[in-house]
Parts: sequence; structure tokens; C-alpha cells
Amino acid sequence: MAAYRMQTKCLWNEKNMSYAQKDVCYFRDKLSDVGNKQMDNLTNTSMFLVVEHGSVSNVKYIYFAGSLLLYLVTVSVNILLVTVISLRKSLHEPMYILICNLAVNGIYGTTAFLTISMANMLLENVSPTVCFIQAFCVLTFSTSEWTIFTVMAYDRYVAICNPLQYITIMSPLKILFLLVIAWIYSFLLIGTICFTKGLHRCGSNTDRPFCNNMSLAKLTCFDNSDDSYVGLIPVLIDTGIPMSAIVFSYTKVLIVCFNKSKEARNKALQTCSTHVVVLVLFMMGCLFAVIEPELSVTEIPVTIHFMLSLECILVPPITNPLIYGIRTEKLRKEIIAFFKR
Repeated sequence: MAAYRMQTKCLWNEKNMSYAQKDVCYFRDKLSDVGNKQMDNLTNTSMFLVVEHGSVSNVKYIYFAGSLLLYLVTVSVNILLVTVISLRKSLHEPMYILICNLAVNGIYGTTAFLTISMANMLLENVSPTVCFIQAFCVLTFSTSEWTIFTVMAYDRYVAICNPLQYITIMSPLKILFLLVIAWIYSFLLIGTICFTKGLHRCGSNTDRPFCNNMSLAKLTCFDNSDDSYVGLIPVLIDTGIPMSAIVFSYTKVLIVCFNKSKEARNKALQTCSTHVVVLVLFMMGCLFAVIEPELSVTEIPVTIHFMLSLECILVPPITNPLIYGIRTEKLRKEIIAFFKR
């Protein structure tokens, strides 16, 4: 269809043109540009969205093998954590139920991301539908991580600030309600993906080794500034509200801790330290994902760009169960007892 692109450009000759003629030519050129973009859009709608890996494509089989190994290890440690928490009644407490939900989210995010990415490594392209599915899964995974961390922060806030009423406040029904809200909040963001999918596309090559909303927004027929706004809207939604609640909860915890005795303060801070470590690792990954597109490829190797863009998706699912399994004494003992059976 490219052969039928609009050929209505004016032959500019400013010396022999009146102001009215110049205006007519200006608007005609604008219409021509829009028409050509729409023609490109028609050709790209039925095409595959090629996800460029840069220098990664030269060693794609090595990356495929590494991705497969990472997938098996990540899913295995998370399934182990879910199994132990589910089978051990002593772990049927709010904090461990929330850790179990983090593990489930890790399995979901890793499976949705790595399975599609591994297929993409071999095929070097992916259909638009599959690409948008992956973008949705990446978005809901990161948002679910934030919302579960928010419920965890609230749980620690109640445990430290209202210890005598903790059992009453954090009842099984209350935990179930908070988790349902957390998961529903995450999946409501399907609207942002549908909005991006409904926009006209004028390109087929993403600037990421995977599909996400920001990279797909850059394929639309808008200006770059508009692309940034379209891609950043869900980022602000899925991080802004949960982060505000997390900061508020841990700030109140710190205030209460400093008003307690040294022994009580150390015990309270120790119960929060594991959550804070996991949260900081995830926040660093999200920060890298936001600033990575602004980094110059000429200054930083492509492989570093590749790793930075994947950090917030691949690192938390494997580090979360390891950190909680090692640093949480009760959980660690139950895991050891599970293997001794």
C-alpha cells in the first residue's frame, strides 16, 4: 500500500505566492502527512510487532537457555513457598498469607513475561495481540506487587501501633477483603492497555526486549510528548496511590518505634526490616525501568539497557521468596521441616 501514499505536497515558491495560497498549501501538507500516517497504520495493523533485541539477537540461544533456567528456578522457589505456607497451619497468619500472595504474583508475572519473551527470542517477532497481552501482564504484575506491599505495610502498622487489637483488626475476613481489593485494583488497569491498543499505530518496532505500555505508546501516531503521557499515566496510577499509603504506614511505625523502649524498638524494627528490604529492591527496579529509556545508548552498552529494563520484572519474583525464606525465622524453620518429612 505504500505505493499509494498521498502525493499532494505543494511545490513551494514563496516569492510568487500570496498569503492565502501559503495557508492553503500549509493545511494541504498537514492533511497529506496525516493521510500518509493513516496509510502506514493500515499496513501495520495486520503486521507483527517486531521487538528488537539489538546485540542480544546475536546470542539469542544463550539468552533463551538462561531465561528457561531462570524461569524454572523462579517458579520452583515460589511454588515451594506457596506449598509450605498452605500446608502449615502455624503459618496461616496475615503476614505469611501476604507473603504467599507475593509468591503467587511472582509465578504469574514470571510465567506471563518469560514464556512470551522466550518465544519472541526464537521467532524474533510477536503478534500484536500477544504483545498487548504481555503488556497487560507486566502492568498487572507490577501493580499487584505494589498493592500487596501496601497491605503488608498496613499489617505492620497495625501490629506495631495497635498490638493489643491486632488479632481483632487483622481478622481472616479483613485480610481476604484487603487482598481482593488489591488484586481487583491491579486488574482494573486493563483500561489503559485497551486505550493504547485502540490508538492508531504508525510503527512496528518497539524499543524494548518485551512489550509494555510505554513502548507500545511510542508506536502510536502521536507526537513523542503525547506518547510519554500515554505511557506514564498507568505508571503514576499503579505506583502513586500505593506508595503514598506505604510511606504513611512506615512513617507512623517509625514514630511509634522511637517512643518505645530500646528492646521493643529493636523488635519492632526487626519485624519490618525484611519487608523494607524487599520493598526497596522492587522500588529500585521500578526506578531503573523509568529512567532507562532516558539513558543514551551511545554512553551505556545495549546489554546494560537490556538488564535495566528487566530488573523490576525478573529480580523480585526470585529474590522475594529467598529473602523471606532466609530472614523470617518461623518460615525458615517450617521450610526445613518440610524437607525433613
